[in-house]
Amino acid sequence: MTQNSKKAWSTIRKLNGDKITPPSVSDITPNQVGSQLVANGRRAETRRAKGEHHSTVIPGNQQNMSILTKPFTSEEFEAGLNTMKLGKAAGPDDILTEMITHLGPVAKQWSLNMYNTCLLTQRIPSIWRKAIITALLKPGKDPNLSKSYRPISLLCTTYKLFERLLLSRLSPQIDAELIKDQADSDPGSHAQANC
Repeated sequence: MTQNSKKAWSTIRKLNGDKITPPSVSDITPNQVGSQLVANGRRAETRRAKGEHHSTVIPGNQQNMSILTKPFTSEEFEAGLNTMKLGKAAGPDDILTEMITHLGPVAKQWSLNMYNTCLLTQRIPSIWRKAIITALLKPGKDPNLSKSYRPISLLCTTYKLFERLLLSRLSPQIDAELIKDQADSDPGSHAQANC
């Protein structure tokens, strides 16, 4: 159950004698689904062109920048690795999270050096810019309609770990810049302020 719950539940259903219905075969072709996904992407580009998408510049100073550019430590690497989800599909690099967690100390140090090189040079491997796009049927939707599918992007696990390392550095900096009342977790404080 800790590695792959789908296999465990499938075995339990077979042992209970539950009838397993084979998946229905759809008449829709991959090209139809791909065309729909491209059309969906064009709508997003149109919204951006009309100015519905706004970008925000995060204020920073020299101290913030030095915190963001110093090399990652092995403790940060291990903390980032511990936040990664297991049992996820591999991206274009065919590396699973489980593979990285079982690396030895030399391989982990090599990986850490690679991440620090990416941070220092502000360059990433070209494979990290690629994704495997898979179309999944939306629950309860007609499998014969191309609009019934949603895309998911399978990214490189090594890139996702790099993102986690950056996030652990960026979050405290961004949180420090946020207005304290912007996301107040105490609903009673609003009632007191209005009295």
